[in-house]
Amino acid sequence: MSLARIKRIAAAAEAAGHAVIADPAKPELRDQLFHALADVVGPSFTPAGDQPTEMASLTRQARVWAQIVQERIMFARRFSGTAAGRAASDSIGLAFNIRELLGVLDSIRQAATADD
Repeated sequence: MSLARIKRIAAAAEAAGHAVIADPAKPELRDQLFHALADVVGPSFTPAGDQPTEMASLTRQARVWAQIVQERIMFARRFSGTAAGRAASDSIGLAFNIRELLGVLDSIRQAATADD
């Protein structure tokens, strides 16, 4: 995948992540984030060609964090109204996972910009 496309995907996921952190009670924002992360968790979210190993490492980290966030969102959906669902959608825990993901996505965008 080209660095420009990786940057666009990272920017979209970052925007959706910031929206959830700003208003974690809205399930529609979590759904938007879930869908925005689909491109991040996909196997094609890797740099093409001879990109630095740092970029490959960052995209792997982003995939892991994106999968964690998606799992929390799916679990909260599946068990909404139960104690387990409330724990999974806990705004503090979810925000922590999203912030970790945002840090990696920001690093990806910075590294991609440096390579442009």
